[in-house]
Formats: sequence, C-alpha cells, structure tokens
Amino acid sequence: MLRLVSALALTAAVARAASSSGSGSEIDDQVKAWLQNYMEDGETRLFPNDIKSVWGSTIGSSLTANWKALPVVCDGKPSVQTKSSTLTANGGCPDVYTAAGVSCTCLEGYDNATEWEFYVQPRQELSAQPLTLEFGATLGLTSLVTIVAPDDLTSIKIVGVGDDAVALNVTAEATGWDAYDTSNPSLIDVGTASALEKITLENVDLNSALDDSTDYIPLAIENLTLRYTNISQMPSTFLQGFASLEYLDLSHNKLQGTYSRITSQMCTANPCPLKSINVSNNALTQIPYRVFYLNQLNSLYLENNAIQNWTVSSDLYESIAGLTNFNMDLPTDTYSCDDGTWMAAHGINFCVLNSTTAATSSDSSSSSNSYLIYVIVAACVVVCVLIFVFIRQRRAYNRRKERDESVFDHTLSFDSHFTANTNIINDPLIIAHRIPFKDVKIMARSSVNYGGVVSMDSSSSNSSRPMSL
Repeated sequence: MLRLVSALALTAAVARAASSSGSGSEIDDQVKAWLQNYMEDGETRLFPNDIKSVWGSTIGSSLTANWKALPVVCDGKPSVQTKSSTLTANGGCPDVYTAAGVSCTCLEGYDNATEWEFYVQPRQELSAQPLTLEFGATLGLTSLVTIVAPDDLTSIKIVGVGDDAVALNVTAEATGWDAYDTSNPSLIDVGTASALEKITLENVDLNSALDDSTDYIPLAIENLTLRYTNISQMPSTFLQGFASLEYLDLSHNKLQGTYSRITSQMCTANPCPLKSINVSNNALTQIPYRVFYLNQLNSLYLENNAIQNWTVSSDLYESIAGLTNFNMDLPTDTYSCDDGTWMAAHGINFCVLNSTTAATSSDSSSSSNSYLIYVIVAACVVVCVLIFVFIRQRRAYNRRKERDESVFDHTLSFDSHFTANTNIINDPLIIAHRIPFKDVKIMARSSVNYGGVVSMDSSSSNSSRPMSL
C-alpha cells in the first residue's frame, strides 16, 4: 500500500511539474510512464546525446506519445543521470525529471568538440551528484545509452579506469518504451553523413559484447583500436564488412593459437585498404600468415606473443621483408635451423627453408600428383573396357535369343497332326519287308563316321539279313 501511495504521489508531482515546465504543451500519460520506467531506481546512466534528438531520427515518427513536449536536458549536451528514491535530486534536470527523482550532471566541453573522450568506471556507491563535470572527467556509471555520433564528430574514445576491464552495460535509446525491441543494442551508431573515422576502446570488457551484436560499432571507419578489451576470439562476423578500415589495433588482449580471422574477406572493398595490424601482447603461437593476403598491408606488430617457430618459407620471408614496419620476439639461442638458412629481416633472424628443400618437396608433391593422375586414368580405361565388353556380350545374347525364337516359331509352323498316305502303308512290297519296331536297334560303327546297324533278334526269321541305315 505504501508503494502504491508513493507511485501516485510521484505521478501527481510529474503532472504539476509538466504544467509549469514552459514547454508549451503538457506531457501526456505515456511520457509520464516513460519517466518512471526509463531507468531503474539506483541507476546512474550516461546519455551522450539529447534523447529527444535521437528519437526524432529513430522512433519519433512511430511514437503516439506527446514526446516533443518533454524538455531538453542540459541544453542538449551529454549528461549523466541518476535516479534515486532515497537521494534528493540535485536540481540539474528539468522539473519533470526532478519530480521523477532524477539528478542530472551536465558534461561540459563536448557540444562543440569534434572528438569525444569518455573515461568510465563502475559506480561504487550511490551519492549526491554534481551539477557539472568537465571534459575528460572520470564518470562513475552503471550503464550508458548507445552513442549516436553527430555528423561532424571524427573520433570517439572510451577508456575504462581501474586495474580491471570495465564492463559496458549498453542500453538502447528506445529503453522505456514498451513497443520496441531493446535487446543487443549497438555501442555506437552513425548517420549516412557521418564524418566518424576513428574508434578507440581501451580497458573495457568486450569478451561477450561482440558476440551479442553484429553491428556493435559502425563499419565505415578507418581506424579501430580495441586494446585491453579482454577478447580471446573475435567472431568472424565482427570483422566482416569493413570497407574503409586502414588501421586495426587488437594489442593487449587474449587472442590465442594460429589466429586466422583477419583475412581479405573482412573487407568489402577490393583491394582491401587495411595497412596496419597490431596484435602484439597476445597469446599467438604462430605468425598469422593469412594477413599477408591483404595486399595493402605495410605494418605488422607481433611482439610479446607465444610464437616459438621462426622457420618460414621463402615466400613468407619475402612478404615479411617487404613490410615497412615489422616486429616480433627474437629466436632463442637454442633454436636450430637444420633444414634452412638463417636470414635477417627487420633485425630478426628467420630460418628460411632452402630452395632445394622446397624443390624436393615440390617434386615429391608433383610425383604424387602424377601417380594419382595415372591411377585415375588407368581406372577409367578399365571401366570403359568392362562397359564395352558388357555391351558386346549383351548384344550377342540378344541376337542369339532372337535367332532361337525365330527357329522355334518356324518349327511351330509345321502341322503336328501328320496324316499318313494309306496307299504307301498298304503297299505289298513294304509290308513284306517291314521290320518289327521292337527289333530295331541303332548302333554306331567305327568304320563309318555317321550311321547305324540294324540287328535282328535271334528269334526273327530275318535275323541273318542285317540292313544298313
């Protein structure tokens, strides 16, 4: 009941403040609800922009609330706003904010600057807020709103203050309005006419932030520094789409192994304009050779990594030697170069594989490839021969089958019901020499190739008269 009474009292106070705010029109119930919901009690948030100007270019046209009646905070300058039900508001906000328990600290020196710098640290305790802070002052925050860069701004720098990387709790500019998706907000947004060229983030924790948003920072920049940002593996989507990026600094992070995310595919422009890469002070174990696919690269910094291999091919050595700036740790005294020749580039000795070694490897590879080609060709020939034999046998079988069927059909064409001639059967001469069927035997004679012998049974009257057939 006490909480309900407090909420009703706050609503009444906001209404009284709105009627005397001098804005020309009274804020409606939707704006009053936003004032109560846009920040949690006890929260301190950085507003880099006047929130009304941001709404005007984003969600303003779809808002049904009378948001234009909301007064401007700090004359449009960046501000730090703290909402508290236990502290007395400092009076630095317009009356409608003050009535909602909000204190405003105006940040001086940013309104006419073309480069912004914010030094942030986690707010330790809730305390009374000052009315103003100068450019570059350390800000104790619990969150910050997406930075919408003014068109004439050329550089943005955010530095975490303290021994540990500071987590940036970014909130969307539409936070407080129920009808909008405020998940995975960007850290920095720009317009189509933006002059922003450089973004620097130092000692802020980006380990998970880059995984949550694919447009965390704008792509149309030339210089990107993410130093001491606690990243161990950057998602491939984060480094894709840069059309103008020339300088990339990922030093003092936790990049591990054979890092391969920095390739020519990260650029939408052809040729890729990336000229300088700094991945020093990480945990790389090998020279990231894929960076040499970037045809404009002239500077590569690899010192203070875990690289323990100084043996390189002649092509990689030539690529390293062709850079304007290059550094990495020196090889140890115990590192051997049995299969190559020591050659120096940028004051660093490399074990460059001998040309004979490379040729032997090439010849071996060539022989293997030739052998594989021969095997494939021989297999193809065998398959073709088998197919040819199969087709021939199939055709011969079909021809025999057709011929046999033809002969069989011809045999069937004869009349199977033969009617003997009665005159021949009754001829006396035939009757006199007729041999009983049971006395007929067919035998082969060795002296005749084909034929038979008719033999008579001993009881026959004509047994002494053999007849040749």
